[in-house]
Amino acid sequence: MNCPNCGRINPDDTIFCPSCGTAIHLSAPKKSGSNLAIIVIAVIAIVIALTVILAAVMYVMVLGIGGGSPPPTISMTKSSTADYLVATVVALSGSSMFSLSDMRLIVKNSSGTITLVRSPLSTMVSGVIYDGVMFQGLTPGYLNVGDDFLLDKHLYSPGSSITLTNIAGTAAYGVCSF
Repeated sequence: MNCPNCGRINPDDTIFCPSCGTAIHLSAPKKSGSNLAIIVIAVIAIVIALTVILAAVMYVMVLGIGGGSPPPTISMTKSSTADYLVATVVALSGSSMFSLSDMRLIVKNSSGTITLVRSPLSTMVSGVIYDGVMFQGLTPGYLNVGDDFLLDKHLYSPGSSITLTNIAGTAAYGVCSF
C-alpha cells in the first residue's frame, strides 16, 4: 500500500509509514459480513418463534386444549303444518345456556342456496316473519327445548334446511333438513 504522504510502497498490513510516520490505515479493518448474517438469522428465528407462540395461543383460545368437553349440540325434529315446515328444538347438550346473541341461523332452500342468515340470532323477534322464516321462542334471549323455527311452505319446500351455528359460523350446533 502506498503512503499518501511520501509515496513509499509498504506492506498491506502497515499502520504507519516507516519513512515519514504518516498513518496508512485511518479506518478499522473491514469486517467480513458474518456478523450481519448472524443478525439476520437471529431476527428471522425470533419472528418464527413469535409466530408459533401466537398460533398456539390462538389455538388454545379458539379450540381449547386436550379435547375438553364436546362441542354443544342442538337436536331438532321436523314436522309440518298446512302452511309451515317446522323444526322444533328437542334437546340441548354441551352447554347449560344457548344465548341467541352467540348464535347464527342459516336457512337454505331446496336447491341449497342460502336464503337467510341471521347473525346474531337474537336479531329475530319471536313471532315475526323474516324472509319466510319465523322463530317462536319460549324465553327471550335464549334457545330452549320446545322453541320452533317455521319455514313458509310458499317459499320453502322439502329439501330446505336450517343450521344453527356459533356466531362466527365456524361450528354447527344443529341442522334440520326437511
